[in-house]
Amino acid sequence: MRDLDAIDPLELQRNLDYREDLRRKAIWRLQASIREYQETINTRNALGMNIHGLAPVEVLKTCLAALAAIDQCDRDFPIGPAASWGAEQLDTVPISSVHDGRFSIVRDEDLPEPWLTRFGAASVLSGRLKEGAYARDWVKFLRLWKEEQAYIEHLKMVVATKWPDFPPDAEIEPPAI
Repeated sequence: MRDLDAIDPLELQRNLDYREDLRRKAIWRLQASIREYQETINTRNALGMNIHGLAPVEVLKTCLAALAAIDQCDRDFPIGPAASWGAEQLDTVPISSVHDGRFSIVRDEDLPEPWLTRFGAASVLSGRLKEGAYARDWVKFLRLWKEEQAYIEHLKMVVATKWPDFPPDAEIEPPAI
C-alpha cells in the first residue's frame, strides 16, 4: 500500500474522490440491502408466512467496515479546510440567486473541501446550472447526511451490543428505517 504521507496534491484530490465514491457506494448498498430485507419481511407477513429470513450479516459487515475505514482515513489524512467540520457548520453556506432571481444556487467556490466533493458524489444525478448547484439539492444533501450518519451510528451500536465478536456466519435483523 502506498504511503499516504508522500502523495502529491493531484493524487490527494483523486483520493478524496475515491473516498467519497466509496462512502456513497457503502451507504447505498447498506440502504438497499435493508430495504430489500424489509420488503421480504412485509411480503412474508402479508402471506402469513413465518418470519425467519434474517438479513445476512455479510452486507452489513462489509458496508460498516468500509465506512469505518473511510472515517479512519478522514481522521488520519484530512483533506480540505473543512475536514473536521460537521454538517451543522455548513448551514451558513451562502445561497445565491441567479437568472433574475428565478433560481437559488450554492456556488462551488462557497463549498469547502471535503464537502464539495461529498456533495458531488451524493448528487451525481442531480441537475445544476453552470453557476452552481441548486440550493434545494444542497439543503437536501445536508439533511440526508445528518440522517445517514445517525443511522450508521445506530447500526454500529446495534452490532457492538448484540454481536461484539461479529461472526461472519451470523445473521441479524436490522432495525427499521
